[in-house]
Amino acid sequence: MRVISALVSALTVVAVIAGGCAALRSAGTKAGVSPKAFDAAEGVGDDIKALASDMSLEDERDLGESVALQAYATPEFGKPVRDGRVMRYANTLAAVVGRYSDRPLIPYFVVVIDSDKINAFATPGGYIFITKGAVKAMKSEAEFACVIGHEIAHVTERHAVSTIKWSRALNSPGKALTTATDNKLIAEFSKTVKGMTNRLITKAFSEDEELDADVKGVSFACAAGYDPRAMLEFVDTVAAATAKVEGAAGTHPSKDERRGAIQDFCNEVGDFDGLVKGTARFKSFQKNLDAPQGRW
Repeated sequence: MRVISALVSALTVVAVIAGGCAALRSAGTKAGVSPKAFDAAEGVGDDIKALASDMSLEDERDLGESVALQAYATPEFGKPVRDGRVMRYANTLAAVVGRYSDRPLIPYFVVVIDSDKINAFATPGGYIFITKGAVKAMKSEAEFACVIGHEIAHVTERHAVSTIKWSRALNSPGKALTTATDNKLIAEFSKTVKGMTNRLITKAFSEDEELDADVKGVSFACAAGYDPRAMLEFVDTVAAATAKVEGAAGTHPSKDERRGAIQDFCNEVGDFDGLVKGTARFKSFQKNLDAPQGRW
């Protein structure tokens, strides 16, 4: 539990950048995203209906891809930081933390968004988004690992999936979303995608789900060799930032509740010798966020 895992082999970074529907579709197709996922993501609406307990990982990732594409197509969402060094660092760290999660076989994929807001969220299937503002507000690599762990926990616990209900056309177990051809089915899926995207970006999860992600997230980071106490610093940062914006806290638990749950886990750990907190590579990562952006 205390030993840091050897570096995971470099992930294949799939970049899908918003730049108009045609360009988005072209980039996604080259990345292996099903064209039907694009069709499903282009609809509007937020009337979501239900049942997701039997969703396969394939279906979960198809849904996650569509939500990610919908987010990219949302103007206020922001664009990705286009720096290979940033992507390699973020995705390598996520791969390390993800290996110690409850679903280690999911290929977690991280995108840093060029936004000064402090925010992070994950779609079903392992697609994680974190803003540049959130990363720059952090003080250590352990803090970044804990926040990534928090988002991975939302994926492992299927928090996003549990908030939706499939339409009756989708309730047969094991039916892959990418096989959908019926217009009504696609329309229903479009509503699901739009509603989930809005929820993930603006409304987050329930207080219980957020506390659950806090504790599981720091446990994943700690198992990967990072000091879980670093998450307490990020909770303080988020609390200070949201206090300045009325209603910004959304459904997040209070700072005291979050700190209490995390501290309880830290008390169980007890011995923090050998756990990593700050590193020089994290400082370089933060500096690269402001480097001139080029091609992927």
